[in-house]
Amino acid sequence: MICPNCGRTVPDGTQCPCMGSTPLLSSNPAVNVIKTVGSSTQFLVLAILYSVSVLFSVVTAITADSTLENLIYSAYDYGIDPSLLYPFANQNALSAVLGAIFSSVPGILIATALWLHFSSSRGTATGGVSTAGMTIWKVMAIISLVGCCLGILAALFFVILFIAVLANMGSSNAGSYHFYSYGYGDPEVLLAGASVLLGILAVVVIMALVLYLIYDICVLKTVNRMKNVVHTGMPDNRIPRYLIVMNYVFGIIAGIGGLFSLFSSPIAGVGSLVGAAGMILTARLLSECRNRMTMLLYPPVQPVYAQPPQNAYQPYGYGQAPVQQFYPSSPENASSVPPQQPAYQQPLQPPSVLSEPENTPLVPGVPEAPTGAESSAAEQEENPENKPEE
Repeated sequence: MICPNCGRTVPDGTQCPCMGSTPLLSSNPAVNVIKTVGSSTQFLVLAILYSVSVLFSVVTAITADSTLENLIYSAYDYGIDPSLLYPFANQNALSAVLGAIFSSVPGILIATALWLHFSSSRGTATGGVSTAGMTIWKVMAIISLVGCCLGILAALFFVILFIAVLANMGSSNAGSYHFYSYGYGDPEVLLAGASVLLGILAVVVIMALVLYLIYDICVLKTVNRMKNVVHTGMPDNRIPRYLIVMNYVFGIIAGIGGLFSLFSSPIAGVGSLVGAAGMILTARLLSECRNRMTMLLYPPVQPVYAQPPQNAYQPYGYGQAPVQQFYPSSPENASSVPPQQPAYQQPLQPPSVLSEPENTPLVPGVPEAPTGAESSAAEQEENPENKPEE
């Protein structure tokens, strides 16, 4: 089978060494990655941080009327009638509560989705994971995407309006020497300068909204791909790096803003710091999920080296059993039994010097020519008529 953690091939029924004592949450490797990341300690910390951040944002929105109360006390110190500000204070308190309720709804839904996914990932009864939390993330990403598009359209409308105002002012004062030479303090010049600044600000806002629009598109794609992994069981590592990097960027920006907010509004500053930590932790979890899915798609291959030929580049006798050497024993330990001659089937007889040599052919495979006696005996056997009478 294939290890769900690293993709290594291990024997069936055994546990991969990389898993250690970590139990398998699903028999499918891809689903096991999602459940492992979703039930990890880092994901639990993320859910807690995001919930605390939403809580701090709600408290900050409800207590926003304290700023207007400080203005009332300051007006009283400067001799301004505070009764003029009381209607604004009452409206501010009501709007603060309503604003806190409506502004906290997206954060509460996202925090609920985090806790749903965490509880579903820890379950081992079915081996699967619920996609309820992912569905909530998808809906919130779509809403944010629509809001970014509307914001970009509004910013483009203001940019076009500023360009039209500048063109109208330039055409109406084209022949005025006073406007170009000595009119730096005229209202038209001030209006033109303010329009240029607002136009630059609108362009910057459009660029920021475009970046956030791409971010929402990446979130939507990632959620759809993770839901597809849960439904099909096929690993998918297409988590955009842009999404990971922008989470780090948003976390750093929120952290810097939270540090500055600590001096003016400590509750809002702490909430910003907690949210920044949650964004950085989100980037780490996305990167871990991407790496685990990549290992499933491209498992590590064990290197295979070519076997060298036998006895190549080896000293003489390498890898062979040592040859046992026998040494003669000393005379004291010699056996009293005399040595025996080896027994042969036929005793060897020394050749006689006077015996006739054997008729061996000089050339192997060619028979030797018969002698005179042998040839005459052969002729008599073939022709019995020529045999002499006895």
